[in-house]
Amino acid sequence: MSNISSYVDFYGGLSFLEKDFNLVDNVIFSELAYIDFAGIVPEIETGIGGWITLAAAYRLIMQKNKKVPVLKITGRVDEHTPFLGKLARSKRFGKARLSSYIDICDKDRQLQFAALCIELEDSTTYIAFRGTDQTIVGWREDFTMLYSAIPAQSEALGYLKRVMKKTGTYRLGGHSKGGHLAVFAAMMLDDAMKNRIKTIYNNDGPGIGADVMITDEFDKIKNKIRLILPEYCMIGAVFTNDVRRLIVKSRGIGAMQHDAMRWVVLGDSFVALRRIHPRSRRISIILRNWMNSMDYEERKAFVKHFFDALEAGGATRISQIPQSGLGSIGSVLSSMIKMEQGARVAGAKLRKSVTDDIVKKLKVRS
Repeated sequence: MSNISSYVDFYGGLSFLEKDFNLVDNVIFSELAYIDFAGIVPEIETGIGGWITLAAAYRLIMQKNKKVPVLKITGRVDEHTPFLGKLARSKRFGKARLSSYIDICDKDRQLQFAALCIELEDSTTYIAFRGTDQTIVGWREDFTMLYSAIPAQSEALGYLKRVMKKTGTYRLGGHSKGGHLAVFAAMMLDDAMKNRIKTIYNNDGPGIGADVMITDEFDKIKNKIRLILPEYCMIGAVFTNDVRRLIVKSRGIGAMQHDAMRWVVLGDSFVALRRIHPRSRRISIILRNWMNSMDYEERKAFVKHFFDALEAGGATRISQIPQSGLGSIGSVLSSMIKMEQGARVAGAKLRKSVTDDIVKKLKVRS
C-alpha cells in the first residue's frame, strides 16, 4: 500500500503551478515541522525575510548531521532520511522556501513549541506547527489541554501575528498538537488576518475544548478547517468541534495509526473510510466522560502528579521511562501514592468511566 513517500514518487515531478495543493501535500509539510532545522533555516528572531530552499536545507543537514536528519521525535529517523532526500530532489518540493523557524522547549514554563513557514510556487505560504515531541514537557503540555489553555497556544498566536505581517495567502496546519495549535491560533486572529487564511489542516490533533472555545470567533473559521483522522484515533476524536472530517486508512496497528507516514495514499489522495474504529470510538467516549465528570482542580491535580511522577526518576523524554530501571518505576509509584485528594478523585473517576463502559458492553452482549 502506498503512503506519502509513494505520492512523491508519482507527483514529485509536477510543480504547484502544474498540480494544485491537496491534502497529501498538507500532511507532507506537517511532517517537515518535526525536523530539527536549527542553524539551517533562518530563525524568526533574525527577522522576516531570510529563507532557504528545502533542497539547500537538506544538503546542509546531511553535512551537519553526518547524513542523518535529526527529528524531535524518536523512532522514525530511518524512515525520514530517504523521505526528506526524496522531497529535496523533487521538482514539487525541492524549491519550497523555508523561513521563520522557531523551536522552544522550556521546562520552567512547561512549553514545547516549534514552527516554520514554507512558501510555495503558487504564491501561498504553508505555516507548519510541530506536534508533540518525545519530551515529557511536551506530553505534560498536551494533557494540560484537558483542563486549561497551554503556553504553546499563546506562542502559536504570537508567531502567526508576526509572520502574517507579510502580505499573502496562507495555509495553516500541523500533526497532532500542531494541528490543534493551527486551529486555536487562527481562531484568535483578527478578522483581517482570518480572511487571508485559505485552509486550516488539523491532522489527527484535538480540536478546541469548551474551556478555551470562543464560539463567535471559531465560527468565522469553521468552514476552513479540515480534520483528518486515521481509523483508530483517540485524542484527535475527543474535541472534533463538528467540522469537516476525513477518516483515512492506515497501515499502523492501534495507536500507531497516529503516525502519518503510515496513512494509505491512492493516487493523489488518501484512502477514505466511512467511520472510525468502534474501539477507538469507545476510548474517545471514555475520555470525554472522564473529563466531563471532573472539575478544573481535579484535572489539574491529576495531570500535575502524573507527570511529576514520570520525572521523579530523572527522565526528561518519554523514551527514557522504560529504560530508567526499577529505581525510576519505584519513584513513579511512590509519587503517585502521595497524590493530593483532587488527583485521587480524578483517578477514581477515570476508573469508573472504564468500568461503566465495560458494563455497558456486557449488557449489550447479553
